[in-house]
Amino acid sequence: MSLISPNTLTVLGTYKCTAACKECCFECGPHLNQRVPLEDIISFIEEGKETFETLRGVVFSGGECFLLGNDLVEAVKCASSLGLNTRCVSNGYWASTTQAAKRRIEPLRNAGLKELNFSTGNDHQEFVPFDNIVNGAIQAAKFGINVIIVVEGFENSTFKYEDAVNHPELKDFMSRDQHRYNIRIINNVWVPFFKEREIVPLSIAKRNYKSMDSFEGCDNILTNLALTPNSELASCCGITMEHIREMKIGEFKSESLEELYNKQFEDFLKLWIWVDGPERIYHFATTKEPTLGFDATITHNCQACAVIYGNESVKEVIFKYWSEIKDEVLFRYYVKRKYYLQAVKIS
Repeated sequence: MSLISPNTLTVLGTYKCTAACKECCFECGPHLNQRVPLEDIISFIEEGKETFETLRGVVFSGGECFLLGNDLVEAVKCASSLGLNTRCVSNGYWASTTQAAKRRIEPLRNAGLKELNFSTGNDHQEFVPFDNIVNGAIQAAKFGINVIIVVEGFENSTFKYEDAVNHPELKDFMSRDQHRYNIRIINNVWVPFFKEREIVPLSIAKRNYKSMDSFEGCDNILTNLALTPNSELASCCGITMEHIREMKIGEFKSESLEELYNKQFEDFLKLWIWVDGPERIYHFATTKEPTLGFDATITHNCQACAVIYGNESVKEVIFKYWSEIKDEVLFRYYVKRKYYLQAVKIS
């Protein structure tokens, strides 16, 4: 079959983090020390660029990617020199003052960093005050870097999107500074991973079978190739990736990136997820076996992905009936592939 290839590489250089958020999807924290050596990060980026003509960008996340220190600067410089867009995702621990923020951002700007995302909200602010985010965001914007501030979104949070927007210094900057258009603030779904904690999801985030028509294919799987701190390659960088064994596709350098990546296409379920999304697949299983029911607590497509891979009853139904829909899914795969390649300007 005609394959696609990734448009993004994600470097999860370490799961070490200055924070230990209660609902961290990768369970990061200060106690974790494993990291990807710089030479492997560089090799991953260079081989990715050489192998995949669809490649357009590299994302550095974690864990806390700023803990990589100068290695992060060198990796950004490498990606930028190859014509790739670069993005870092951080909790902003390093931006305790305006001067501290400048010191960390300027070398990254000089290395070619294009975008900086900040994660914040209730859980993050147990470890990093929002003032840090404001310092980092404003200084990055002044350096010409695009900034996105992502606020944890759940109904019973004490720090909400409105609190971020109305922070006095940030509000003033956003009202009149010439660099204000470099900053966006968004609300993101905060997914609970531990049942003993009560997190009330945003009402607009709840998913159920009645809204299936609004769900689309997952644009992360197959188009985003991730390198983890354990030097494993993953099919995506979704929030439940570390909880799904099948998302790991092999050890970096055990084979070429092309060989490891292409093996994924032997897994029809991954193609199906890319085309229709995990919620539709989950719904398909419940129509074949109504006793399964659709979990009304799901607020994120990655949760549905964990169900279709991890719930043995759901998986059994999918494996039993997938052939009924195989040809239809493959047809839609080729249609989506055509538009995907057009979007990345590959004929």
